[in-house]
Amino acid sequence: MYGTGGKEWNALAGAVGQATKVFAQKQDDEDAADVMDARNRIMTSLNEQLYGEQGLMTLGVGKNAKGLTDRVTQAIQDTSAEIAKDYNPRVRYALKSTLNDNMLNYQRIATGQENRERENTEQADYQAALNINTQNAGMTWDVTNALTNYENDTRRIILAYGAKRGWTGEQIQSELMGAITKQVASAATAAITAGNYDRAAQILQVNRGKMDQNVYNQLYGSVKQKQDVAKTYTTADDIVNQCWNPKTGRFDWNKANELIKQNSYRNVGGQGITGASGKEAFFASVEQQEDPNGDPNAVSSEGAVGIYQIMPGNWPAWSKEAGYEGADPNDEAAQRAVGRFKLGQYYDKYGPEGALVTWYAGEQNGQRWVAGEPDAIDENGNHYAWDKQLSNGPSIKEYVNSVMSRIPKGAGGQNAGGSGGIDISKKVYYTVKPGKEGEVTNLGHSTWAKLNALAALYEQAFGQQQDYEPFYVTAGGTTKGHNPGSKHYENRAFDIAMDSLARHPERLQWLQEHAADVGLKPLNEYAGYGNEQWADGDNFHFSDDGGDFDENAYMGGGSGAAVSGGTMYDPTMEKSLRSAVEAGLQDRMNAYNQNKQNYFDDVEHAVDTAGSFSAAKALVEGDTTLDLQQKNTLIGMAASKFGVNQNTGLPASSGRSGGNGSGAGGVTASKIETAYNTLENMNINLQNGNAIETASFTAARRAGNLLDDNGVLTDEQSSELRAAYQSQDFMSSLTDDIETNGMGGAYNHLIQNGMDPLVATIIITKSDTHYLQKDYQGDQEEPEEG
Repeated sequence: MYGTGGKEWNALAGAVGQATKVFAQKQDDEDAADVMDARNRIMTSLNEQLYGEQGLMTLGVGKNAKGLTDRVTQAIQDTSAEIAKDYNPRVRYALKSTLNDNMLNYQRIATGQENRERENTEQADYQAALNINTQNAGMTWDVTNALTNYENDTRRIILAYGAKRGWTGEQIQSELMGAITKQVASAATAAITAGNYDRAAQILQVNRGKMDQNVYNQLYGSVKQKQDVAKTYTTADDIVNQCWNPKTGRFDWNKANELIKQNSYRNVGGQGITGASGKEAFFASVEQQEDPNGDPNAVSSEGAVGIYQIMPGNWPAWSKEAGYEGADPNDEAAQRAVGRFKLGQYYDKYGPEGALVTWYAGEQNGQRWVAGEPDAIDENGNHYAWDKQLSNGPSIKEYVNSVMSRIPKGAGGQNAGGSGGIDISKKVYYTVKPGKEGEVTNLGHSTWAKLNALAALYEQAFGQQQDYEPFYVTAGGTTKGHNPGSKHYENRAFDIAMDSLARHPERLQWLQEHAADVGLKPLNEYAGYGNEQWADGDNFHFSDDGGDFDENAYMGGGSGAAVSGGTMYDPTMEKSLRSAVEAGLQDRMNAYNQNKQNYFDDVEHAVDTAGSFSAAKALVEGDTTLDLQQKNTLIGMAASKFGVNQNTGLPASSGRSGGNGSGAGGVTASKIETAYNTLENMNINLQNGNAIETASFTAARRAGNLLDDNGVLTDEQSSELRAAYQSQDFMSSLTDDIETNGMGGAYNHLIQNGMDPLVATIIITKSDTHYLQKDYQGDQEEPEEG
């Protein structure tokens, strides 16, 4: 085609080269297409393997994320090799560089997810472990030392988790306080739910230093309130038991009123210790006395250990009692908790000085000190002076004086133990404004005590000024006049008013500055009020968030001498106690009346089915459960049924004045029962000196006539009634007594002279009704019968 010359051969070579070039380009294009195809196949397969419904990345969460990077890497390698087998070596070689960046991205994503999920899993495991301890603390609130065990486990968990993440000591302590607060709150709440308020209070007090104080104050305030309520109902039940007669169903309200009053005075004996936290200051002073260096490993010559110098023999029982059973006697936190727990018991029982004597020389001497005995006594019964030097230290008197001298004076600018002090144990420094009693309700004793202390300090500051007047309390824990959500609704706020406050803004300022001295704080209740929004004219608003209040801090007064057996009247306590007594009495009466009625119905049926009057009467008289009134009713019913006189068993006569007849048509058991109930109500009203309306008086008179005329009364009652009727002197004297002392007074005089209560009630109803008209104007005299 090209010829055979050299020129032709050159032309042929060029043509062949051009063809080869074209073929090579075609091969390159085909390989490039194969590379793209292979790459797309690999990416599609990997996306499905990694992100599909059952993909590695989709399922690689939580604990399944462990090893995710390795699994993704293996998937990339396996998929690339499997698909590359379908292509020539040139394509397989090209794929390596083409896929490299994409494969690295997959690996980075897998590594990031694995690390992130591992962190989330560890955090979830950490939180779950803490939550389990919190739940277990709530379920084992009554198990000795359980809370301590959970606390130790929680500390170990937090230290390990925090160390792994490089937490600072401050971060670890913050996390530890939050976790322990939840555990203590869980245990205390469970104890509250179970109604064991003393255990709840113990749990909170022992762990107070380890938990958030806001949570502690909220829970402890709730516990104290529930303890007060429980104590109120226990006391009320005791009063009902003392004043209730289960045989007669009568309740002695005169005795009950006395007992209610007696139990509305809170015992607050003890020496005056200054400051809003006298007990805390007391504990600190004992620590300084026992171990000035604060060394938990200190051991005395007698073997006493630590900051409170607790004897080894006492540690097992005391630590168990305080909720630290099994704790190391050399552990400072345990020493402080156990020491304060036991000292606190002695403090509450014997006052600060008695507690110190008990701590130093035994409980028998603590009791002797409080009782004012002239000397101490050793374990062998030998007497020795309070100021006698002891072989192991100072005398008892020196020890007490040394500790007491360390307690700070003048907390809040006041010195309750000095000559300028106050004493809230014997005087109430505030009054409830007349007409406002219904608005001042539900506030706890602690709040009243704080108010009393503030009012006493106010009197001390301004009592000598001409324009001074005491606090008027105008509102308390009530819904009346306050918006929902306010602290009044939560029984934590109250208002006072004094006309002089409007004239003395400096006194308003004083209240604002000194409320905190007693644990109260001004309440910015309404926006826009004057005096820096704390008050409005003559009103001032306070709130009480339920924090502890040491009443001993304000009991010393005057010379600072001990107040032994001092009391303080609590009007809220009396009101709550009276309500509880009334509720308990109502329950008791309902049960009594129901049981009485049930039994009466059973006997009534037996009487109604008896074959004769004598059989019915024998059945009733032989019953030791029925009272006299019920027996009279049933015998009267039987007499009416058989048409006989209930006393003689002979056929009954007729006529109203026949003495023992059953009436013209007889009388039913229900009428007799109604008559007795009417006289019983009159009896109660007379006994308690209650007001008596003419209608009630008339009904009682008719009930007496019915019993008398139908022979229902016993022979003794009937004779006593006839004798009174027939004595003109007696009836005249009774009339004079009613005019002078009222019907209630006259009734009680008859009872005191031995008259049967039912007869006395009937006799009173026979008196002239014009005395009723004197006492109750507008009432009309009873019309003549017939």
